[in-house]
Amino acid sequence: MEVRRRMRSAIAIPESRRCRDRAQECRTTAERLQMQDARDQMLRVAGYYERMARDAEQREIAQGLSRLQALVARERQGVQAA
Repeated sequence: MEVRRRMRSAIAIPESRRCRDRAQECRTTAERLQMQDARDQMLRVAGYYERMARDAEQREIAQGLSRLQALVARERQGVQAA
């Protein structure tokens, strides 16, 4: 039951948000690290997650536009059929 609940919540959260959350976790972890090299690595990973978030956001926007275009096309077909 718990696995299903986690799967549903993971599906409902956009990938861009998950990546941004991970980036923030990395930055928070970096603040607690004492070794500069480790801090730098965590901040670098946070940057990678931010880049993935931007890429995911672009895909999400494109998917939304595709769905909107399909909806408009169906609406037009319905108007023409009537």
